[in-house]
Amino acid sequence: KEKKRKENSFDKMHHFFRIARQFNEVAQTHRTLTTCVVGSSIMGAGDIFSQKKIEKVEKIDFKRTIGYSFYGFSFMAPFYTNLYRVWDRAFGETKIAIIKKVILENFVVTPFIGYPVFYIYKAILFQEGLDGLKKNLKSLYGPTVFASSIFWVPASTIAFSVIPPHLRVNFMFVCDFFWSVVMSNFNFGGTAEKLMKIIFEEDNSLFKKK
Repeated sequence: KEKKRKENSFDKMHHFFRIARQFNEVAQTHRTLTTCVVGSSIMGAGDIFSQKKIEKVEKIDFKRTIGYSFYGFSFMAPFYTNLYRVWDRAFGETKIAIIKKVILENFVVTPFIGYPVFYIYKAILFQEGLDGLKKNLKSLYGPTVFASSIFWVPASTIAFSVIPPHLRVNFMFVCDFFWSVVMSNFNFGGTAEKLMKIIFEEDNSLFKKK
C-alpha cells in the first residue's frame, strides 16, 4: 500500500509539472491571450469569493462578477501585458529598472489610468451614469488608491524582481484574486467609507478633519 501511495503521489506530481510546463509554453507563445483568460477567470473568482465568504450574500450577483471578469479580459490583461513589454525593452532588468517599474506601476499608471478606467467600466456596466462615476471617484477613489499602494508595492516588487517576464501579468492576476476581494468590498460593501472614517474621523486620527 505504501508503495502504491508513493506511485500515485509521483504520478500526480508528474501530471502537475507537465501541465505547468505546457502552461509556461503557451504563456510564452500566446502571452496576451493567456493573460486575458487567466485574468478574467481570477477576477471573477475573486468577486464570487468576496460575495459568498466576505459579504455573506445568499444569491451571487453574476452580473457584477461578469463585469469584473470583462474588465480583466478587455482592459487589464492586454493593457498590462503590452505595458510590461514596453518597460522591459525600455528599462531592462537591473535593480534600478525594478525600482522604476514599481514606481511607475503604483504611483503613475495605477492611480491615473488603472482606477479611472475601472470606475468608467463600473459606471457603464452597472448603468450608474455620469453622476455615479463622479460619486465613485469622489468617495471610493482615494481610499482605493491608498489601500492599493500598501498591497501592490510589495507584489509588484516581487513580480519585477523574481517572476519571469512572460509570467508577470499572470502572477499579478494571482495576487489580484486577493485584491479583487478588497476591491469588491471597497466598491460594493461599504469598506471604502469605513476606511475614510477611520483615517479622518476617529478621535485618535492624525488626519482628523477640523
